Amino acid sequence: MLIILYIPNVYSFSAEDFEWKVASNRKGVKIYQAEKHKSGLVPIKVETILPYPPSRVLAVIADTDRKKEWVPDLRFVKAINSGDEFDKIEYSIYDSPWPFSDRSFLVRIQSKANEKDKSLIIKLNSVVSEKVPHNKELVRGHTYNGDVILKNDGNGKAYFQVMFLTDFKGNIPKWIVNMVQKGWPKKMIKRLKKQIERKDIVVPKRYLYLD
Repeated sequence: MLIILYIPNVYSFSAEDFEWKVASNRKGVKIYQAEKHKSGLVPIKVETILPYPPSRVLAVIADTDRKKEWVPDLRFVKAINSGDEFDKIEYSIYDSPWPFSDRSFLVRIQSKANEKDKSLIIKLNSVVSEKVPHNKELVRGHTYNGDVILKNDGNGKAYFQVMFLTDFKGNIPKWIVNMVQKGWPKKMIKRLKKQIERKDIVVPKRYLYLD
């Protein structure tokens, strides 16, 4: 039996918590900047219209095994519970710049579909599980709140938004974390597009409500 302990949400995080301004808007990818959170970290928010059916985008982002191919700096990822793509826990390891230790994360991913407006909202929060004890060779990072919004833009294309606040913990100076994270959205969108275009993508019928 998998025992999950929820970590108290010390830091509130929603779009309304910040005053966002557009920092970059190139090639259809809009990246926002906000004032630093009281954690000292800079939240990330990026949105774009992906020129693909939303169901095809979901087929990629819901596939744990594919994430290493499009999520920047992701070295290892594994789903540790039942494998339900709409409520699962993922254990992941991210590369850190030398000389710092790599970071591990244990995050619950919960998705809520709305067939009326053809949308899906994905929530991400760090959890603790006895099934994944802390590896002392890695620093365990913490995702306080994360949101992914995927929906039909009204023209059959995918509106895609990612917004989250993550603390990589340990001895990495926060200015380095913030610098790395500011470049992360562009890399992520570019690699995601390449992944979506692959010919081996199989779209489950249950995702077609988004189209």
